[in-house]
Amino acid sequence: MSNYNYEEMREELFTEDGVELLMQMRDHSTTLLFKAGAFTFEKVVRTVSGDTWLMLAALDYMIERKEIKKVYEPSNTKNHVYTKGE
Repeated sequence: MSNYNYEEMREELFTEDGVELLMQMRDHSTTLLFKAGAFTFEKVVRTVSGDTWLMLAALDYMIERKEIKKVYEPSNTKNHVYTKGE
């Protein structure tokens, strides 16, 4: 793959490694939301290791489930800002 595609990456979230990464991303984003009320992509991935596109897919999945929402989306992915969802 040359470009990020959520639909393609979403399938990988349900592998053993993908679920582990999703849980780490969810736990860390919940902590950041509790502490600051918002977080950037750069902040949430600091303590998680793995494929960057899979991390982005984990966040997109949480958006899909309305756990978080993206409130600012500049061209640079690391500066995307997320807050609590519905």
